[in-house]
Parts: sequence; C-alpha cells; structure tokens
Amino acid sequence: MATTKPPRAPAAAKAAAPRANGARRPRAAAASSASAPTSSPEPPSVPAQRDMLALMHLIRTFEDAAAREYTRGNVAGFLHLYNGCEASGVGVLSAIRPDDFAMGNYRDHGHALARGVPANTLMAELFGKVDGVCKGRGGSMHFFSKEHNYLGGWAIVGGQLPVSVGYQFATEYKRTVLKEDVDSIGVCFLGEGSTNIGYFYETMNFAKLWHVPVVFVVENNLYAMGTPLAFHSSVHSMADKGRSFGIASETCDGMDVLAVHAAMSAAVERARTTREPQFLEVMTYRYRAHSMADPDLYRSKDEIETWRKRDAIEQLKRALIEGDHLTDDEYAAMVKVNEKTVADAVAFATASPEPPLSDLMAYITVPPPAAEPPAADAPTADLSMSEALNAAIDHWMKETPTAFVMGEDIDHYGSAYGVTRGLPAKFGQDRVRDTPIAEGAIGGIATGAAMGGLQPLAEFMTVNFALLASDAIINHAAKVRSMFGDQTSAPVVFRANAGGTRLGATHSQHFDAMFAAVPGLCVASPATPYDAKGMLAMALQMEDPVFFNEHQLLYRAKGKVPTGHYTLPVGKAHVERAGAAGGLTLVGYSRGLIIALEAAERLAKEFGLESEVINLRWLRPLDHETIVESVKKTNRVCIVEEPWLSYGIGAEVAARVQLHAFDFLDAPIVRVGGAEAPMPYAANLERAAWPSAEGVLAALKANGIIR
Repeated sequence: MATTKPPRAPAAAKAAAPRANGARRPRAAAASSASAPTSSPEPPSVPAQRDMLALMHLIRTFEDAAAREYTRGNVAGFLHLYNGCEASGVGVLSAIRPDDFAMGNYRDHGHALARGVPANTLMAELFGKVDGVCKGRGGSMHFFSKEHNYLGGWAIVGGQLPVSVGYQFATEYKRTVLKEDVDSIGVCFLGEGSTNIGYFYETMNFAKLWHVPVVFVVENNLYAMGTPLAFHSSVHSMADKGRSFGIASETCDGMDVLAVHAAMSAAVERARTTREPQFLEVMTYRYRAHSMADPDLYRSKDEIETWRKRDAIEQLKRALIEGDHLTDDEYAAMVKVNEKTVADAVAFATASPEPPLSDLMAYITVPPPAAEPPAADAPTADLSMSEALNAAIDHWMKETPTAFVMGEDIDHYGSAYGVTRGLPAKFGQDRVRDTPIAEGAIGGIATGAAMGGLQPLAEFMTVNFALLASDAIINHAAKVRSMFGDQTSAPVVFRANAGGTRLGATHSQHFDAMFAAVPGLCVASPATPYDAKGMLAMALQMEDPVFFNEHQLLYRAKGKVPTGHYTLPVGKAHVERAGAAGGLTLVGYSRGLIIALEAAERLAKEFGLESEVINLRWLRPLDHETIVESVKKTNRVCIVEEPWLSYGIGAEVAARVQLHAFDFLDAPIVRVGGAEAPMPYAANLERAAWPSAEGVLAALKANGIIR
C-alpha cells in the first residue's frame, strides 16, 4: 500500500521561511556527516499515519478546550498551549518505545497526550482536581505520568535538561555497573530559548562526556516568549549549538509530522546503538500566544496566517485523502471521536472533587528509617570529621550497589577535604565520578539519577558554590514528590561545607537558613565526628533529599567514633552537657556548638553557672521540644550560631521558645552570631566577625544573666 512520503527535513525547513517579526529566518543547517543515519528509516504505515493525524487533531481539540475553560475560570495560572506544534510532539514520541522516557518543559500538554496519557486526567489536572494526573498538585506546567513514562512537565526554563541526563544515566549505570539487560533511552524537549541558559551548556557537556543517550529535541518556534530568535541568540541554528559539543545534530521540518518522525527515528536508532546523546532541532511554530496571559503584540497576524497555511494537520489530511488512504467521512468521524473524548474530559474534570484539605501536608516527605544507635560498649576510634564521613560513605557503598558519588575533584585531585579519599580505588571510577565545574548540572543530574532508581551523593566543594545548584535542589529535588502527586521521589544527599578562614567574602558564608526554609528538604549540620558519621549514614538511607552542610574548620577536629555502622535519628537534638535547674540553656549547631561548649566551661568555672548545652544536629526538621524542655528547667536560653544573626536558624529557635516556653522564661532570649558584614580577609577583622565564647559571655552580661 502506498504511503505519503516525507520531504527531506533540511530542505523542508528552509523551504517555508516566513520571517519572525521581520527578523531573518535562521537557515537550517544540513546534518553533519557524523550525524547522518546509515539508512533512511521507513516511513510509517498508512494506519500509523492515520493514527498520527488523529492524535494531532486530539491535541488541537484538547488545547482549544483548555483555552475555553481558562476563559471560564476553570483553569488558572499560566497556560501554555501547543497549537501549531502538534507534528513535533507526535512525530517525536511515535518514534520511541514504551520503556523509553520523555521529559518536557512547561508547554507539556501535547507531549503528555502524544505519550498516551488520558485526556480526562490531564484536563482534571488543569482544573486542579484530585483525579488529575498529579492529584491537582502540578497544574498545567507539571504534567507527569510514571505509568506512561512521561516524566514532566518542568516549569523552570532549562531545569529539565540535567534531570533528563541524570534519569538516563541511571539506566546507563544499571547497564554498565549492575550489568542489567536494558537499552532504553530518553527524550528531552526544550524550546530554543532554553539553549541560552547555563543549564543547557552544562548538560550538553555532561551528556557527551558521560555518554548518556538522551535525544534533545529543540522545538524552535522562533520566539523565546516574545523575543524573536535574532534578538536572543547569536547562533541561529540550534543544531549548530549541539554540534559544538560533538553531538550528532540534525534539523527537520516541524510542520511535517512524517519529516519529524523520520529524523527522530534516525536519532533514536543512533542513540540506542551508540549510547551517545543526539540533538534534533524541530522548526515549528505556535499559533497561539506564549500563554493565555500573553496579549501577543510582538508578531503580525500575517506572519501567523502564513504559518497556518502549512498546518501539519491539514497537510497530512490532504496527503492521505489525495492518496486514497482517507475519505472525508472518515476524517469527520475522526474529528467527532476526538471532540467527544475532549468533551468527556471536561465533564470528568468538572465532576472530579477538589483535593481534600486534609491532604495539604501530604506527599512532602516520608518518615525516615528508624535510627540504629551504637551500643553503649561499642568499640571506638579517634577519627577526624573527614575520616568519620569517609567511613559512613564507605559502608554505604559496600552495602548499596545503586550508590554512587559525584562531585568536583573527588577522584583525581584526591578530594579537597579528604572526605572521598581512597574511595575511587575501592569502588572504581564508575561509582566515584569526577564532574565538570558545573554545580547547576550536578544538582540536576543527581536529582534525575535519584528519580531513576539510583542513590546519589553529590558533593559541592563549598556551600557558596552550592548556590549555583539551588534551583535544582529547591525547585526540583525538594518538590518532585509533592508536585508530581507522589509518583516519584529524589533520594539524594547533597554535601557541602560552610565557613573557613582567611577566604574572604565569597568563600566564608553560611546559607543554613535558606535551605532549612524549604519544605521537602531535610537539612543536617553536624558538629562532631560522632555526629558526622551517624547523621550521614542516616541521610544516605533516606527516601527524600537531604542537604548535608558541614564546616570547613571542623574537618580536622577529632573525636571518639564507633567503628561499626550506626545511624542517628532525624530531627532529634542531643543534650551534649547536662545542666541544672535555674541555670542556662545554650543551643548551638555546627561550629556554634563548639563555641557553646567552650562558653559553658567558662560559665561554670568563672561564674558557677551550670549550663545545659543542646546540639541541634538537624535544622529541618528542627527539634524544638528538647530545647523547650530544657528551658522549662533552666528558665534562660542563649542561642549560638556562626552565620549572620538576622533571619537565621537562631531566630527560628527563639520564635519557637517564645511560643512554647514563654511562661518559663526569667530573662530575655539571648542570641549570639556572626557580624552582619561580608566576611573580611584581614585576620583581625575576621576574628571580630566570628562569634566566640567571649562574645557569649558579653551578651549574657548585657542581658543581666551573669554579672
């Protein structure tokens, strides 16, 4: 039976060249010889082409209905519609297998429908209903269906890029390290505007360097929101950007579903056989504005109409009818079926209940494992904090085949602070992996790998550098369980360290409060080698993301550490020094605890005041109960921390003491912290900026607690 023949992609992309708002249409670059398929894929059968036509029409019908429901107030927020781009999603996703995964951006309705996610659950998600594909928690920009291997819907521009590489890396790890018989690949959609963001460059480098077979599909619709391509990218061919990383790259006509399918089929074949990333630029166009909130003033009606004349649905319909493979009546029946499907979806969404208010706090984290404390007579060794952390990682990697470590200079350099020293020799470079200097991608790839079934430990050389990964940590790792309706999770540990000496303003900072403010993220801050080993061992067993923040100046501090495996409870503070009634409660964490202990010794010796010293250990969840019970006994409290005093962990502790123990306080709550200035380099100024035991005593005197 004859089939409609797809045109050659590059030629088709160049043929229809309407200009974007007067800007020159970028020339579609010819595929490089390295990226050319060994043989041209067979075009889809006529039944398959009819299915493609029906699916494109379903997407168009769904999007038109979504727009109507938006104007009626049933859909809210940002609504990014896929009208005009249907050939891209259908052509790409019809070329992959069910066990391959796909990720997309905020314009995700068409991708989800093309992947087979039912229209009724998608419409219910748009309505914010409990029967939505994400239980009403994701909305328009966060469609996700684990059942259909459609893994988002990611609203942060470019944020899905490293996550997709991490997710596919999990498959490659299972193939090469665990020797599983798998050959699935991944697809990651992005817009051409996303190729200007740092995530893009970091991710392309990682994908090529680590040989991760993701097909990156750039849907080039000529506008980054409302800015024409010529005004937002110095390189007008997105495929050229892919080639700059040595990635096989092609361009195809996104208004011809068969051309897209042919180009994608070739890319998929290369990815599956070579296990290397691929890059496909799809030249397409959206008929509607960027979103329903966009007045669409940046392009002319003539430009839009010019593109509508090349509508992919009409092209394929006409070709099938002219080839005697479809009749007008059959097409009318196809339309009727789709209209009923979408009408039923709207009815389903309307009837679906809202999520119960009792579920507001659901799907944020799950309870951690029970702690395994060491026996009272467990043998111990004198270890530094670095050595204690190393011991926890060593045990974890021996016991957990899916565990791996990634970070800058953790292998060849020998580890900046010695924590991973010796691990590459024991476990190999497949499991202890040096990375590029690319914190954003490190955070995103670790998150994706965790979603894909691995247990990553990602190291940032300092917390200052972790700021570059804060998007991946806060917007992705901490939110995927809730945002996607408990269909996935990210059991990943992010290690960093704060403080330091003579490092100046940008390398001496603390961001404990910033990370501890984030629901969905657990935050640990060990003060002793004993803490470090037991808390990290626990963090590495948890099913939710943990930000594990150490202190540079404590790495060499030694202490008694049990030689065997043990874990310490999550969200439980520890009384380091018992105090007396009518005395003082000193609260600290990390280096603040060391200062508090020193102050307690001086208070006892110089003033006869017995202090109870509490080590917070975990900043989220925060154990205020232990503090409150101590304050009820001592009636006074002083909180010691090294970070800036304003808006910090100490402020949160003070607020909770005020709320839960106000009637037991005999003196003002005292807080001691770092000077509110960027850390100076000069030694005398640095010393003055740090909190100290002397500073604690001065603050207690100023508040009348000691004389």
